[in-house]
Amino acid sequence: MQCLNRLFLLFCFGALFVTSVVAEEASPWLRVEVEVEFGEDFGQNLGTLFEVYDQEGNLLAGAGYVGAYNSYVRNDRERLHFFLKSNQPGQTVEPMPRANEMTGVYLSDLRGNLYARGRAAEDEHFYQWKPTENRWQVDEAKTEYDFHVADKVFHVGLKEITYDGETILDGTGQNIYFGEKYYAEGHLFLKTYGEPRTIESNTLLAIPWSPSQPDLKLDLQQAIRFPLRSDKEFVYSFGQLNGDVIAATNTGGVYRFRNGAWDVLLEPDMKTSFQIYAIMNYYDRLLMGQYPTGELYEYDGEEFVLHENWPPVLSGVSPSAREAQSLMIYGGDLYVGVWPWAEVWRYDQNQKDWFFVKRMFNHPELTDTIVHPYETETQEVADMYNLWGQRVTSLITMDDRLYISTSSKSGFAYQSIFGFLSGEQLLDYGRVYQLRQPGQLTFPTNWSPGPQKFTFEVKGQTMRLFKEGEQVASQELPEGFVTEQAPHHIEWGKGVFGKLTGKLIQQHSNFE
Repeated sequence: MQCLNRLFLLFCFGALFVTSVVAEEASPWLRVEVEVEFGEDFGQNLGTLFEVYDQEGNLLAGAGYVGAYNSYVRNDRERLHFFLKSNQPGQTVEPMPRANEMTGVYLSDLRGNLYARGRAAEDEHFYQWKPTENRWQVDEAKTEYDFHVADKVFHVGLKEITYDGETILDGTGQNIYFGEKYYAEGHLFLKTYGEPRTIESNTLLAIPWSPSQPDLKLDLQQAIRFPLRSDKEFVYSFGQLNGDVIAATNTGGVYRFRNGAWDVLLEPDMKTSFQIYAIMNYYDRLLMGQYPTGELYEYDGEEFVLHENWPPVLSGVSPSAREAQSLMIYGGDLYVGVWPWAEVWRYDQNQKDWFFVKRMFNHPELTDTIVHPYETETQEVADMYNLWGQRVTSLITMDDRLYISTSSKSGFAYQSIFGFLSGEQLLDYGRVYQLRQPGQLTFPTNWSPGPQKFTFEVKGQTMRLFKEGEQVASQELPEGFVTEQAPHHIEWGKGVFGKLTGKLIQQHSNFE
């Protein structure tokens, strides 16, 4: 009888031990629940939901929405990003099939789709990436960089603007053409011009408009106009911060729209080459990628500050004529693409340092005796000696990857006079690459007028993202990827994606 009692006790103790181990294994390393409401859609960049730090203040994880505009293209501002930081990212970079035969493409993302498009007149088609088929396919219906407002498609064509398929502004029969566009702060920012192009017709407009207004027509009579400084001036990049909207142009002009009026932050100097190619929200400021030094400016709402050596000059190349053309957040880190040697750099917030990721070409050999690749060979057959400089035109974070596109200076169609390029070398211009590392999930969300609930979880070797309780994305992590440092505290509504522009209704983490 005593033996039976001992066995019973041992069984009970064993059962309790197993239950305890299972419960311990079932406890997630990280679980964050957020209920957020973004309110009416005025084109706002949505910002950061949260960031998680260890006891020493190192960033461990975070979630939010990238607000970036890279040379003609605004990224999908409604794509939700969830990342885990790693000081050893374990990256792989693989080439993808070419989209077309041009020497350069630009990338854009719209909901779950990735597109590539050339800038050369010979082929301006949009090519949609088909991941299950490992190929690009022409999308004949897509003719411009569309975007969503209040979950409906906003389309700006050369002569017509539509919303949800209905025409809201028609320039047919008038000498008015529609150029660069950006919707923010309840205004459509639109560059308009006439043909032939004159300084009098080249204008930047801020047109009040909301998807909730009774009459959805755009009224040019209400537009707040800003005359551009030359007939050749156009907008390279837009951005927004604390209610301001910034427009930066190809001739070096930087203009601000604040409280319903335009003002000039920087007048263009037609004798000096200066352009801001990319603008992105980053913590409590905007970062701006520029030419001619390739370093980043930051703008806090009042002042511009140049971050010298952000990013550094690659060893072995000239420090002259550099441009930071593309910006992105991936894995919680800042990425920058730099001309003319197609460099990709990563800034690690924890280490407060820059790391060289990759040069996107393996030819020609690096040198500081010339400024641009193939400069000597090009000037022997063409007037413009930097035609074969190497751009990183786009950085797009989708799914678990960072997509990187390349280009010559203008992405033109190849001409036989440039026989110094081999067939394989030529194919590198206009190629798209995918960079992958563990610890990154994205999901294309839709705007909603009411609350939305998201859950972010790291449990065992799996990270998962839930929307309204349903799992929408997951990733198996390599053994040992999850840091041994335990989450210590969480910051709500601020971080690498910028300040949250919505309202947190409920928030909870498993460690506070």
